[in-house]
Amino acid sequence: MKRRTFISLMSVMAAAGVLSLAGCSSNTSASTASSTAASASAAAANKLETIQSNGKLVIALEGAWQPWSFHDADDTLVGYDVDSQTSYYEAVPENAFLGEITVDKVTVQTYADQASLMMALASGECDAYYNYANPIEATLIDSFTGMDGLDMGESPFAGSYQMLFGCSRTPGDDVNFRQAIAYAIDYPTAATAINGEYGKPANRGVLGPSFKGFDDSIAMLEYNAETAKSMLDAAGYVDADGDGWRELPDGGKMDLSVIPQYSRSMEVRSRLGEIVCKSLQNVGVNCHIDEEAIANSEIWEDKVTKEEYDISITFTTSGMLYSTPFRYMLAELRDGDSGWHWGSCHDPRLKEYYYAMTEAINDEQYIENSRNLQHLADEEMFGLTFAWQTGFFPYRTDKIEGWDNWQSWGVINARTWFDLTAK
Repeated sequence: MKRRTFISLMSVMAAAGVLSLAGCSSNTSASTASSTAASASAAAANKLETIQSNGKLVIALEGAWQPWSFHDADDTLVGYDVDSQTSYYEAVPENAFLGEITVDKVTVQTYADQASLMMALASGECDAYYNYANPIEATLIDSFTGMDGLDMGESPFAGSYQMLFGCSRTPGDDVNFRQAIAYAIDYPTAATAINGEYGKPANRGVLGPSFKGFDDSIAMLEYNAETAKSMLDAAGYVDADGDGWRELPDGGKMDLSVIPQYSRSMEVRSRLGEIVCKSLQNVGVNCHIDEEAIANSEIWEDKVTKEEYDISITFTTSGMLYSTPFRYMLAELRDGDSGWHWGSCHDPRLKEYYYAMTEAINDEQYIENSRNLQHLADEEMFGLTFAWQTGFFPYRTDKIEGWDNWQSWGVINARTWFDLTAK
């Protein structure tokens, strides 16, 4: 007869939290922790007030798990502690279509921030961390590395920040300008801003090594301001009036609009905006941050979908590993398709290769079109990835075994509930 194990996992949610599992194969407990940025705290407080006011928590879940939260005969909420922001889940053995479930219960505990979450994980309060596409910040990793029973869950991370050119308006419609600016960006500083010491400058093909079909023959992005200046001069972007800023080839003034993607957490995006502007100004290209766009999500989305930008800074989550960042670089979707698209490159090859890749019937077709996209990005430079990242989804190894650290995802994945057992 199997021993039952209780697992506690950590995960990052909208209100920051910890996930606990119960029932691997002993009487131990495991938990998963979660956190969000401080900017989400106000929203979390409002949600907490709503829950307290309503006296109930509504959870939508299907499959092999169900919430252990319900109202008893006296209409008392059971299975969720509002004050401690802890919720509980139980396995549903009759729904174990993928095999025997080895985890009986899951407890989710939320935290205010990632630092608090990591302290809980280090103390053994929880057993693993999960937050979809948001790894632990690199700045926290060194403080916890080397602790007994704690694995940092390190792997190449497919999430990435992109810079898109406004290809449908001057000067972004000039490939010579785009290629010159590609040499002007301070990639080492951008990589550090994104992923600390673990951030590495990317190549010119947008995709990183964690993507299927990654082409390592494509040259790396190079930060060389002198090369950028020479290329701008050759393309006719010179300071004709001596005011310190380059003009367009026809003599018109340039003042590029830089739009970091709107988000509740703007720290990295804003820092990248500053790096881009400083890099452009360093080669004589006048520019500014579009303050209106970053103050409101609706304004930002309206501007990028209407292609009203010269440079746009965006983020693609690791959940787009199959579709790749090229999905968001499309300027237009095919008939019948819907969803976000932030690009402005109307080269028909971009759309052709993208849909050929995502509808491939085998790996050979997928890889062929993935590489077509990477070479097109190198050739046309309609967008680029600032840096390749390393992701960290920490977990404890002292009580539970069977963890499988999926790249860009962590140990909380589709196999977790079927593979874990207690030591």
